[in-house]
Amino acid sequence: MKSIIKIAGVICFLVFGIFEIQAVTDKEMEQARTIAAKAYLRYANNGSGYLDDQKPTTMAELRKGLKAKEIENLKTFTAVASPKDYASWDKDKLVEYWAVTFFKSGGLIEAGKGARGTVRKQVSAMSVSAPAAPSAKETPKETQKDAPKEAAASEDKSNNLPVSLVDDESQAKASTDMAADLERTKQEADSIAALVAADTGSVEEPKKKSNGTWIYISILIALIAAVIWLVVYASKTMNVKNNEKEKVNPGSMPQNTKTAAMPTSREKKEVEAGGVRNDSALKSEFAQTVARKNEEIRLLNEEMKGLDASCRELEEANRHLQGENARLVAELETTRHENNELKGELARIVAESRAARQQVEAVGQTTHPEAAARRVSAPVAEHRPVAKPKRSIYLGRVNARGLFVRADRTLNVDGSVYLIETEDGYSGSFRVVNVPEVCERVLTNPTQWLAGGCVSADLLSTAGMTEIHTEATGEAVFESGCWRVVKKAKISYK
Repeated sequence: MKSIIKIAGVICFLVFGIFEIQAVTDKEMEQARTIAAKAYLRYANNGSGYLDDQKPTTMAELRKGLKAKEIENLKTFTAVASPKDYASWDKDKLVEYWAVTFFKSGGLIEAGKGARGTVRKQVSAMSVSAPAAPSAKETPKETQKDAPKEAAASEDKSNNLPVSLVDDESQAKASTDMAADLERTKQEADSIAALVAADTGSVEEPKKKSNGTWIYISILIALIAAVIWLVVYASKTMNVKNNEKEKVNPGSMPQNTKTAAMPTSREKKEVEAGGVRNDSALKSEFAQTVARKNEEIRLLNEEMKGLDASCRELEEANRHLQGENARLVAELETTRHENNELKGELARIVAESRAARQQVEAVGQTTHPEAAARRVSAPVAEHRPVAKPKRSIYLGRVNARGLFVRADRTLNVDGSVYLIETEDGYSGSFRVVNVPEVCERVLTNPTQWLAGGCVSADLLSTAGMTEIHTEATGEAVFESGCWRVVKKAKISYK
């Protein structure tokens, strides 16, 4: 009986949920129109961003904050006639009109039609009010008079329900609950019938606007009548069953009904033992599964850590290679520049040598060979003691092949490391540039800047050091357009 009552209640709930009627009011239609107008104006003119801060709910409020351009564009919007039958619309039809049908009208600005999605979203967020339920004053007098009578009759029937002869407190309680549920269901059915009767008189006026509403109400009345019939039929069936139980002889009922259903103590012990064994097996299996999963998680975590470390190493190597590539490109450019300079220097020296040779030959032809030889040898003897002027060249770090990566005529605090002095341009001695800016940069990474061209008792112990002193200069030669280390310089830190 309880299941039948619950099913009937669910059917009533579904019926009211499905056929809940929504209608669009004048205020809601005006609000939807204002939303569409604002979005249309916003899309029609990219310079109308000031509309984003406005929240109008009516067209009058919207017009107050419009500028000249939007007032002009609004004329194309208001030129489209508004529908008159919106009182019979539901929310879906309201959204469909303003998001689709309206924008199909002629005369609208093409850019403003891009507001369809915005209008659909904002109008869908609106709440469309449902028709108000009739009050108790509008309920027909016959229904109000009959409701107490039916409630009293239901109460009498529930009081006269037979009590089961089985001596079971739970069954007696269930019967009492069943009678109470039956009474509540009948009262709800009577209230629904009264509500429907009241709705019949209140929906005559909307009928003029929409015939579809009457179809929904007719189906609703038919379904409610079917539910009431099912409740009455179930009530009669339960009364018949209770009357049949009264005729049963209490003495004929088996006395050991309860004892037969009760398991013996031995059976209880067996069940309990089996349950304990099953619980133990399940717990053991669960613990093993958890242990396996924990081990898998641990292995995966270790593998993840290894992958993270490899990834960091690769990133560091990539950064190092990118820096090395940039340095090599700079070195190549510097080398090309230095090579061009050296070629010019070599051409100048060759020209000077040829001029001197021609001068000597001319002198030998005009004088006695012995005197010419003495005059030629005399200047040579005079120039031998004079030392050639030394040239200073600032060099960068030394790469893995023992070559200086760059050369500058002046100090470059961002790239220079060594200073080489040469007389002939082909060989020279070099030392580390002891300048604060260079020392600060070089001491941060001695492996990169110093290891290729220097040796020291402890090359990597640069913590707290600020100066680099060259104890013994290194030697380098110029080959194939590059300076190459022949002997490393010996340095110390202070």
